[in-house]
Amino acid sequence: EADAEVAIRKTVEPQIGDAELAIDFNVPRQKFTDNTFHAILCIVRELAVNAVRHGQARRITVRGDLSDGRLVLSVADDGCGFDPDRRPGAEEGHFGLLGVAERVETLGGTLDIKSSPENGTTVSIVISP
Repeated sequence: EADAEVAIRKTVEPQIGDAELAIDFNVPRQKFTDNTFHAILCIVRELAVNAVRHGQARRITVRGDLSDGRLVLSVADDGCGFDPDRRPGAEEGHFGLLGVAERVETLGGTLDIKSSPENGTTVSIVISP
C-alpha cells in the first residue's frame, strides 16, 4: 500500500474482531524502506492483537508522527491494563511483547509501556526511519 494508514488498517482490522480502530498516522509511507515499514506493521498488529486478546480492548488508537526526523509511534487501548513490571514473558508462553521489543531493537528504536490495571495500555515507540 502506498498510504500508511490504509496499510495499517488492512493489516490490523482483520485481527481485532469488533474492536474499533482509530488511526492518526501522519508519516508518508515513502519515508520508510519496505523492510522497516513491514516491521512497523508487524509491531502494530501484535500490539493490537494483544490489546484485544489479553486486555479485552474495545477501542485501539494508532498514532504516528515525525519528530526531529524520528518516527514517534503509539498504540493505545481502553482494555483492562496490566502491571508492566509483572507482565508474563517467554517462561509463561507469552512471546508477543518480547517479539515487539526485539523488532524495535532491530530498528534501533526505543519502547516504553505505560499501563496499570483497569486503565488500558499505551505502548510508545521511537525509531529513525
